[in-house]
Amino acid sequence: MKLSYCCLVVLVTGLSSVMCGCRSLDDESKFMAKNKHGAEAAQEVCLQEADPGIIKFYNSVYEADTFFWLIDTSERMDTGTPTRLDTLKAELIAAIRSLSHRAKFGIVGFSTSPKKFHPTAVLATSSEKQRAIAWVRSLDASGSSCFSDGLNACLEIANSCRRRYKRIVCLADGAPNCPGRTTETTTVAEANWQRIPIDTILCGDDTEGAEWMRDLAIMNGGSFAQIAPGAE
Repeated sequence: MKLSYCCLVVLVTGLSSVMCGCRSLDDESKFMAKNKHGAEAAQEVCLQEADPGIIKFYNSVYEADTFFWLIDTSERMDTGTPTRLDTLKAELIAAIRSLSHRAKFGIVGFSTSPKKFHPTAVLATSSEKQRAIAWVRSLDASGSSCFSDGLNACLEIANSCRRRYKRIVCLADGAPNCPGRTTETTTVAEANWQRIPIDTILCGDDTEGAEWMRDLAIMNGGSFAQIAPGAE
Protein backbone atom coordinates (compact mmCIF):
# COMPACT_ATOMS: atom_id res chain seq x y z
CA MET A 1 0.00 0.00 0.00
CA LYS A 2 1.50 3.39 -0.96
CA LEU A 3 0.84 6.45 1.18
CA SER A 4 1.33 9.72 -0.66
CA TYR A 5 0.10 11.96 2.08
CA CYS A 6 1.49 13.05 5.44
CA CYS A 7 0.46 10.76 8.24
CA LEU A 8 0.85 10.32 11.96
CA VAL A 9 1.19 7.03 13.77
CA VAL A 10 1.06 6.61 17.52
CA LEU A 11 2.30 3.38 19.04
CA VAL A 12 1.29 3.08 22.68
CA THR A 13 2.76 0.81 25.32
CA GLY A 14 1.36 1.49 28.80
CA LEU A 15 1.50 5.24 29.24
CA SER A 16 4.23 5.91 26.69
CA SER A 17 3.87 6.73 23.00
CA VAL A 18 6.07 7.34 19.94
CA MET A 19 4.97 9.68 17.16
CA CYS A 20 6.61 9.89 13.76
CA GLY A 21 5.72 11.58 10.45
CA CYS A 22 6.61 9.96 7.13
CA ARG A 23 6.00 10.50 3.44
CA SER A 24 5.56 8.14 0.51
CA LEU A 25 6.02 4.84 2.31
CA ASP A 26 5.68 1.88 -0.02
CA ASP A 27 4.40 -0.57 2.54
CA GLU A 28 2.09 0.10 5.45
CA SER A 29 3.40 -2.94 7.28
CA LYS A 30 6.91 -1.49 7.16
CA PHE A 31 5.59 1.76 8.57
CA MET A 32 3.89 -0.02 11.45
CA ALA A 33 7.09 -2.04 12.13
CA LYS A 34 5.34 -4.98 13.77
CA ASN A 35 7.95 -6.45 16.09
CA LYS A 36 8.89 -6.30 19.74
CA HIS A 37 10.70 -3.03 19.12
CA GLY A 38 7.84 -1.57 17.12
CA ALA A 39 8.11 2.02 18.31
CA GLU A 40 11.85 2.24 17.79
CA ALA A 41 11.66 0.51 14.41
CA ALA A 42 8.88 2.79 13.18
CA GLN A 43 10.89 5.81 14.20
CA GLU A 44 13.95 4.48 12.33
CA VAL A 45 11.87 3.88 9.18
CA CYS A 46 10.71 7.49 9.29
CA LEU A 47 14.27 8.74 9.64
CA GLN A 48 15.45 6.59 6.74
CA GLU A 49 12.66 8.00 4.56
CA ALA A 50 13.67 11.62 5.14
CA ASP A 51 13.21 13.86 2.11
CA PRO A 52 16.40 15.13 0.48
CA GLY A 53 17.48 18.55 1.70
CA ILE A 54 19.58 21.29 0.11
CA ILE A 55 22.71 22.98 1.42
CA LYS A 56 25.01 25.65 0.03
CA PHE A 57 28.76 25.18 0.43
CA TYR A 58 31.32 27.44 -1.28
CA ASN A 59 28.63 28.78 -3.62
CA SER A 60 27.73 25.27 -4.81
CA VAL A 61 24.36 23.71 -4.02
CA TYR A 62 24.08 20.06 -2.97
CA GLU A 63 21.04 17.86 -2.35
CA ALA A 64 20.88 14.79 -0.07
CA ASP A 65 19.26 13.48 3.10
CA THR A 66 22.68 12.73 4.60
CA PHE A 67 25.80 14.84 4.04
CA PHE A 68 29.37 13.79 4.71
CA TRP A 69 32.14 16.37 4.58
CA LEU A 70 35.76 15.44 3.99
CA ILE A 71 37.92 18.48 4.70
CA ASP A 72 41.61 19.23 4.27
CA THR A 73 43.31 20.22 7.54
CA SER A 74 46.88 19.77 6.30
CA GLU A 75 49.62 22.34 6.84
CA ARG A 76 49.02 23.74 3.34
CA MET A 77 45.63 25.06 4.51
CA ASP A 78 47.42 27.58 6.75
CA THR A 79 47.75 29.98 3.81
CA GLY A 80 46.37 33.46 3.21
CA THR A 81 44.61 36.05 5.36
CA PRO A 82 42.18 34.80 6.48
CA THR A 83 43.69 31.37 6.06
CA ARG A 84 42.09 28.78 3.82
CA LEU A 85 41.25 26.75 6.91
CA ASP A 86 39.54 29.73 8.57
CA THR A 87 37.41 30.25 5.45
CA LEU A 88 36.63 26.55 5.33
CA LYS A 89 35.48 26.62 8.96
CA ALA A 90 33.13 29.54 8.28
CA GLU A 91 31.64 27.81 5.20
CA LEU A 92 31.21 24.50 6.99
CA ILE A 93 29.65 26.02 10.10
CA ALA A 94 27.12 27.88 7.95
CA ALA A 95 26.26 24.65 6.10
CA ILE A 96 25.85 22.72 9.36
CA ARG A 97 23.51 25.37 10.74
CA SER A 98 21.38 25.15 7.59
CA LEU A 99 20.78 21.39 7.87
CA SER A 100 17.22 20.20 8.29
CA HIS A 101 16.44 18.59 11.65
CA ARG A 102 15.68 15.39 9.71
CA ALA A 103 19.04 15.32 7.93
CA LYS A 104 22.02 13.29 9.07
CA PHE A 105 25.65 14.28 8.69
CA GLY A 106 29.25 13.34 9.32
CA ILE A 107 32.60 15.13 9.13
CA VAL A 108 36.11 13.81 8.60
CA GLY A 109 39.20 16.00 8.59
CA PHE A 110 42.38 14.71 6.98
CA SER A 111 46.05 15.57 7.28
CA THR A 112 48.67 12.97 8.19
CA SER A 113 45.82 10.85 9.59
CA PRO A 114 42.01 11.12 9.52
CA LYS A 115 40.03 12.81 12.30
CA LYS A 116 36.36 11.93 12.71
CA PHE A 117 33.75 14.15 14.33
CA HIS A 118 31.80 10.98 15.16
CA PRO A 119 32.27 7.33 14.11
CA THR A 120 28.76 7.25 12.60
CA ALA A 121 26.38 9.68 10.91
CA VAL A 122 24.41 11.73 13.45
CA LEU A 123 20.97 13.31 13.28
CA ALA A 124 21.12 17.09 12.81
CA THR A 125 19.57 18.02 16.14
CA SER A 126 20.40 21.37 17.71
CA SER A 127 22.73 19.72 20.22
CA GLU A 128 24.61 17.71 17.57
CA LYS A 129 24.98 20.79 15.40
CA GLN A 130 26.50 22.69 18.32
CA ARG A 131 28.86 19.81 19.07
CA ALA A 132 29.92 19.70 15.43
CA ILE A 133 30.48 23.45 15.26
CA ALA A 134 32.67 23.33 18.37
CA TRP A 135 34.64 20.44 16.83
CA VAL A 136 35.15 22.33 13.58
CA ARG A 137 36.34 25.43 15.42
CA SER A 138 38.94 23.34 17.27
CA LEU A 139 40.66 22.13 14.09
CA ASP A 140 44.12 23.39 13.19
CA ALA A 141 46.29 23.10 10.09
CA SER A 142 49.19 20.66 10.34
CA GLY A 143 50.74 17.59 8.75
CA SER A 144 50.66 16.04 5.28
CA SER A 145 47.73 15.80 2.88
CA CYS A 146 46.69 12.12 3.08
CA PHE A 147 43.48 12.58 1.11
CA SER A 148 42.93 8.89 0.30
CA ASP A 149 43.17 7.82 3.95
CA GLY A 150 40.63 10.49 4.86
CA LEU A 151 38.28 9.48 2.06
CA ASN A 152 38.45 5.81 3.06
CA ALA A 153 37.53 6.81 6.64
CA CYS A 154 34.66 8.91 5.32
CA LEU A 155 33.42 6.06 3.13
CA GLU A 156 33.40 3.71 6.12
CA ILE A 157 30.99 6.03 7.91
CA ALA A 158 28.89 6.67 4.81
CA ASN A 159 28.64 2.98 3.85
CA SER A 160 27.39 2.12 7.35
CA CYS A 161 24.57 4.67 7.15
CA ARG A 162 21.20 3.23 6.03
CA ARG A 163 19.93 6.44 4.47
CA ARG A 164 19.09 6.42 0.76
CA TYR A 165 20.21 9.82 -0.54
CA LYS A 166 23.76 10.18 0.73
CA ARG A 167 26.45 12.53 -0.55
CA ILE A 168 30.14 13.12 0.20
CA VAL A 169 31.54 16.62 -0.32
CA CYS A 170 35.35 16.92 -0.31
CA LEU A 171 37.41 20.08 -0.08
CA ALA A 172 41.19 20.24 -0.48
CA ASP A 173 43.78 22.73 -1.68
CA GLY A 174 45.61 20.37 -4.04
CA ALA A 175 46.59 16.85 -4.97
CA PRO A 176 47.35 14.33 -2.20
CA ASN A 177 50.84 14.57 -0.71
CA CYS A 178 51.26 11.52 1.49
CA PRO A 179 54.43 9.43 1.06
CA GLY A 180 53.76 5.70 0.91
CA ARG A 181 50.01 6.06 0.28
CA THR A 182 48.12 5.39 -2.92
CA THR A 183 46.73 8.29 -4.90
CA GLU A 184 44.91 6.17 -7.48
CA THR A 185 41.34 7.39 -7.96
CA THR A 186 40.39 3.91 -9.20
CA THR A 187 41.16 2.50 -5.73
CA VAL A 188 38.76 4.99 -4.18
CA ALA A 189 36.06 4.12 -6.71
CA GLU A 190 36.36 0.44 -5.76
CA ALA A 191 35.91 1.30 -2.07
CA ASN A 192 32.77 3.29 -2.92
CA TRP A 193 30.74 0.13 -3.52
CA GLN A 194 27.44 1.88 -2.77
CA ARG A 195 28.17 4.43 -5.50
CA ILE A 196 27.64 7.37 -3.20
CA PRO A 197 28.09 10.63 -5.17
CA ILE A 198 31.42 12.27 -4.31
CA ASP A 199 31.67 15.98 -5.04
CA THR A 200 35.03 17.73 -4.94
CA ILE A 201 36.05 21.35 -4.42
CA LEU A 202 39.59 22.57 -5.10
CA CYS A 203 40.66 25.58 -3.08
CA GLY A 204 43.46 27.21 -5.13
CA ASP A 205 45.15 26.87 -8.52
CA ASP A 206 47.02 23.56 -8.23
CA THR A 207 46.82 22.11 -11.76
CA GLU A 208 47.66 18.57 -10.66
CA GLY A 209 45.13 18.83 -7.83
CA ALA A 210 42.44 20.06 -10.21
CA GLU A 211 42.96 17.08 -12.52
CA TRP A 212 43.00 14.58 -9.63
CA MET A 213 39.89 15.96 -7.94
CA ARG A 214 38.00 16.29 -11.22
CA ASP A 215 38.74 12.64 -12.02
CA LEU A 216 37.64 11.59 -8.54
CA ALA A 217 34.30 13.38 -8.92
CA ILE A 218 33.65 12.04 -12.43
CA MET A 219 34.41 8.44 -11.42
CA ASN A 220 32.01 8.67 -8.48
CA GLY A 221 29.05 10.47 -10.00
CA GLY A 222 29.79 13.83 -8.43
CA SER A 223 30.62 17.37 -9.48
CA PHE A 224 33.87 19.34 -9.45
CA ALA A 225 34.26 23.01 -8.52
CA GLN A 226 37.32 25.22 -8.18
CA ILE A 227 37.66 28.25 -5.94
CA ALA A 228 39.99 30.80 -7.54
CA PRO A 229 43.05 32.04 -5.60
CA GLY A 230 42.08 34.97 -3.42
CA ALA A 231 38.46 33.86 -3.27
CA GLU A 232 39.01 31.03 -0.82
